[in-house]
Amino acid sequence: VDKRCRDAVLYCKAQADYLKLNEYPLYSNISVFFYSAVFPFRKVALRLSQFLDKLITLPSIQSHEPFMKLRVLLAQGESHEAFKSSMHELDVSLKCNAIWENDSVAYRCNTCALTPCMSLCASCFQAANHEGHDFTRFFSREGGACDCGNADVIRPMGFCPRHGENAVRPPSPSPLIVSLPRHIFLKLIVCLFLEWRGYVMNFSAGIATHEQFSFYSKNFVFDLMLTCRRKNTIIISFEECVNYGGPMRQAMAEILMDRELYLALTERNSDDHWKTRQKFYDDRMTIFSESMFYRCECLLDELLFWVTRMNFPQNLINFSLSMLSEPNYTDALSTRFFTWYPLVANCVRKLCLYQQLRQRNSDVIQSTCSRLIHISVQMLSSEVLCRKLNSKCDLVSVVLNTACYLFNEYLEKSEMTLGKGRSLYPFFIWCTTGKQLEGNRSDWDVMVIEKNAVRSYYFG
Repeated sequence: VDKRCRDAVLYCKAQADYLKLNEYPLYSNISVFFYSAVFPFRKVALRLSQFLDKLITLPSIQSHEPFMKLRVLLAQGESHEAFKSSMHELDVSLKCNAIWENDSVAYRCNTCALTPCMSLCASCFQAANHEGHDFTRFFSREGGACDCGNADVIRPMGFCPRHGENAVRPPSPSPLIVSLPRHIFLKLIVCLFLEWRGYVMNFSAGIATHEQFSFYSKNFVFDLMLTCRRKNTIIISFEECVNYGGPMRQAMAEILMDRELYLALTERNSDDHWKTRQKFYDDRMTIFSESMFYRCECLLDELLFWVTRMNFPQNLINFSLSMLSEPNYTDALSTRFFTWYPLVANCVRKLCLYQQLRQRNSDVIQSTCSRLIHISVQMLSSEVLCRKLNSKCDLVSVVLNTACYLFNEYLEKSEMTLGKGRSLYPFFIWCTTGKQLEGNRSDWDVMVIEKNAVRSYYFG
């Protein structure tokens, strides 16, 4: 980086430090602008915002070139490698953040595991002492995340030196250490969501074009989703920043969870481009309904909506899971995901209908469900979190009712499915004793259930 460029970066860094020291918000709504006390801060914020707007635009996020410039800004005057190294040294997360996709190599130590789904990345496994333990090396079929440092899933004796309560911690960094990257993160996230908003409008326009040229196919809906997923460059840059660790990951998680920030972004304002509330409402109604409509209260909620709307693209799942080591983030992501679980099931139902039309020409069900398993298992591997979710959003009832809905939706009435009153057999009957379980013999022959194993596990 030449001196002129470095001086410009340091100037931006000084502006970001000034705003952070004076606790000026990342984005101020219109009501804040009328206070004379904040005018000097607003002037600095506006100048920095306008500079970043020239670098981060909707067309530019589709190419790699602007991200090379943003790397220089993210490093705040240091070289990219030096900044990356300093962030890594300040990584104080208790838990590992490694994420992998299907068919990746992972490890499982049965000696250290507290749950059967525990897994470790190669780096953490090799850095820990598992000599003489009962461990396996396997190919992860559905993808996963490293559990090193998570005391709910693995015994502390299986932690590597970098993770867990007893790991050596560096001194707390300055609150200004990532003052400039915070502004860049927000610009990139907003830019990405603005590009995706208008799904319904783009879909309708695409249908009209396909019908005009007489080559409309049932596959078009998924072609459109694939187009949305092609914003891969910006998502890769998010993952790269989060993987720096420490303050960078914390800053990204805080921005995604900030409700006041989202409220300011969505307030009607003629001075900015965040004027797509109606478009986004129409987009949400493609999976929501009037009787089941959930508000998005932060950028994380909107991110999760797009994860669901696009049938769980792997790159967005990886990005969402890469911040699970941040304590409040795990609670926020898992609570929202399982609150919206019926909507997730409805998307799976629509995929099943789509698969029927396509027959076996393309298997969208298996790949989508594989990605769903990936994100679900990472949240439900902790017993403590499961209990918390059951208290917050009635987890057990939500999952069972969702499964019942999927079974019942297109159930054919037949001698097998109808009871004496000619009504459908109930799928789930609450049993609190072994005797109740033995008394219910309305199971289907097509569902092979190891009843003895179930009884011995729950009532043994």
